[in-house]
Amino acid sequence: GPGGAGKDPARGEEATTKHQQAIYNLMKQVFGKQIDHIMICAGAGGGSGGGSVLPLIMIAKRYLQFLGHVEDLDKRVGVVLTLPTNSEVVAVRVAWNAYQVASKVSDLAEAGSIAPLVVVDNDKVLELRRGIPMVKMWPTVNFDVMNLFHIFNLLSLKHSSYTSFDPSDYASVV
Repeated sequence: GPGGAGKDPARGEEATTKHQQAIYNLMKQVFGKQIDHIMICAGAGGGSGGGSVLPLIMIAKRYLQFLGHVEDLDKRVGVVLTLPTNSEVVAVRVAWNAYQVASKVSDLAEAGSIAPLVVVDNDKVLELRRGIPMVKMWPTVNFDVMNLFHIFNLLSLKHSSYTSFDPSDYASVV
């Protein structure tokens, strides 16, 4: 909704649940039918990302089932979860949200209900990208993280006489 969820995960979850059919329809429109894996990206400290991640996992699984991916469904939905910076977790609510969301998503990964779980430590990211103006920081970081998946995709399709990293290798890494 307008203005986000105000660091309240219950509002984020409620909005996602309320609009799940619209989200499902958007997945159909944007993703099409030639996909076999969906990655949900969410920030752990706030309300919109933290509250929406669990319902989004269920919507993504429903969409993949619609496409006929019934086998290994739990391995076809993954999560990229960003942790708030140390300066953000001084707010008790942000720290609590991050703890709750990270615990729930970690439990899903440990149970084999999602794969992979990629945790991005935003403090480490800030350290690695020191010197970039804040206005460019998060778009740059988002590009860097998603570009890693793109590189894996490209590597799995390249032939090399020295080593191999084929689509099966890619699937086992993910």
